[in-house]
Amino acid sequence: MLYSKERHHHPALKPIAQELHQLASLFEDYAYEEAHFTSSEFHQLLSEKTKELSTLIRYGTDPVLYAGEVIRRSDGLLYIEDTAFCLQAGQTVEYWSTSEERHVPSRLAYSNHLFLVDRPQLKLEGLHMLIRG
Repeated sequence: MLYSKERHHHPALKPIAQELHQLASLFEDYAYEEAHFTSSEFHQLLSEKTKELSTLIRYGTDPVLYAGEVIRRSDGLLYIEDTAFCLQAGQTVEYWSTSEERHVPSRLAYSNHLFLVDRPQLKLEGLHMLIRG
C-alpha cells in the first residue's frame, strides 16, 4: 500500500511539525486584517519563525554520529556512553529537554568545567545527547 492513514513520525520531525503549525497559526491570526501583513511586528515574527524552522530542519536532517547518555570515565573526561566520543569545549551538541520533549541544539564551553552555553547550570552527566555529522 502506497498510502496509509497511520502516522509514523521520526522523532526529529515533531519539532519541525510544531514550528510549521505555529507558522500557519501566525498567518491565520493576521489573515483577518490585511494591514498586519505589512507591519514590522509581523515581519519580525515571520523572520524568527523561519529561522527557527530552518535550524530545526538542518538539525533534523543531519545524520546522528553518536547518541546516548553522558558518562564520566575513569580518566575524568565526559563521553557518550558505549562510544569513544569525548565531549570537548566548542562542540555542537543536542541535549534532551524534558520540558520541550525534544533534543535542543547547543554548544559546549569550558570554564573550570564543561557546560552547555545556553544552560550552564544543567549537569551534563546522565544527560542524553546527540552528536550530528
